[in-house]
Amino acid sequence: MAMPTNDRDIAVYQTQRAHEVELNRATAAFEHAMVSPLFLLNGGAAVAFLTLLGAASAEDSNLNIRVELAVLAVVAWTGGLILGAVAVRAGYLAQQKLTEAVKLRREKYERVLLRDSPLLPELRKAESKEPETAKTEGEAHQARWRDAFWLALILFIIGVVFAVVAVIMGQAVTC
Repeated sequence: MAMPTNDRDIAVYQTQRAHEVELNRATAAFEHAMVSPLFLLNGGAAVAFLTLLGAASAEDSNLNIRVELAVLAVVAWTGGLILGAVAVRAGYLAQQKLTEAVKLRREKYERVLLRDSPLLPELRKAESKEPETAKTEGEAHQARWRDAFWLALILFIIGVVFAVVAVIMGQAVTC
């Protein structure tokens, strides 16, 4: 089997492969670092506020809360949780497609490096699409992730506003 003897070609291939491995590691770190706060913020706010509602509904409580505004707060936080799940999915798909683009680019290098190898016909069978196609698909998923992420944060803030107003307006009724 004839193997490439050009050290530069081998170095380029090794660099591409190392990049692909790092991209896979970054995928897991990305999902945990960016998406966890969406669930913690929206879910935590909903649970804490529902606990406050439970305390306010006790017979000995002096706290009044406007129920219709409280419901809107919980609905906003629930929407934030749903959008958080959408962001997780879109982020996963984006990383999957971008990793695929790197893999396809690496496979192009392999076809060049193994041009004299009996493995080349097998590599040619594995050709599917161009790296740019996968990259474009990944970027589209990134845009979906970004939109869902920001909308989930906006819904968290909207929920906070409704919750605060529900408490303030509830106290205004009792005065």
